[in-house]
Amino acid sequence: MKPEVSKDKVKARFIGTGTLILGDVTVEEGVWIGYYCLLDGLNAPLIIKRNAVIASFAAIYTHNTMWRDIGLGEKIIAKVIIGENTHIGHGAVIVPKRNSELIIGDHVIVQANAVVSSSIPPWHIYTRTGEIKPIKRELIQTFGSGSTGA
Repeated sequence: MKPEVSKDKVKARFIGTGTLILGDVTVEEGVWIGYYCLLDGLNAPLIIKRNAVIASFAAIYTHNTMWRDIGLGEKIIAKVIIGENTHIGHGAVIVPKRNSELIIGDHVIVQANAVVSSSIPPWHIYTRTGEIKPIKRELIQTFGSGSTGA
């Protein structure tokens, strides 16, 4: 049985089979959500802004129980915001490590299989090894213009 998704709060252009959307999740227009993703807003709001892409098998959590599970801390709860025109790669995991907002800025690329636990500023690439690299805007203008670079 598939959970009910509010048409008022979830306006994605596509949601793949097997994706679970739980709790307080807002998905703005133009968002593409791949197959078998987990969008977990059970503990705090999860907001995915316009034209973002959440690739298949990605998981976005608003909580983290790692330290509590091993007896060294409390459950962490954080509002999570995924910015406009952001790409969350295949199998990436977003999981907060602090009780505050976790914000993935506008125009961010999170590489496949990366684990993100802190905010990322706009116009950056987050690698699977945890590096944050700025996106060179002159490259975007070249690619965005339809030029092949030849």
